[in-house]
Amino acid sequence: MRFYHKKTEEVQEKGTPTNSTPAQTPPRGNSHTVEDVAPQGRVPAIAVILGATASIGGFMFGYESGQISGFLAMPDFVERFGDNGDFSPIRQGTIVGLLA
Repeated sequence: MRFYHKKTEEVQEKGTPTNSTPAQTPPRGNSHTVEDVAPQGRVPAIAVILGATASIGGFMFGYESGQISGFLAMPDFVERFGDNGDFSPIRQGTIVGLLA
């Protein structure tokens, strides 16, 4: 019958001095200052390759967005595909989604 008996602990109220954080909290064991951190050596080649690939992808996405906004401002494009010389927000979003 020992399995059914639970130990009861007294629950402290929230914010009492016995369970609140002290004003001077000691630093964690994994906290490092600038002086403690030493250089670890060379950067692996895979990190450089992945960083370069990600930056080129970001550049191409920005370039593509600039080109699409240029298409939406062209008078010939607006005359051919716009309604009465203007794009509705839905049509403009569809064009950007299709060209991206």
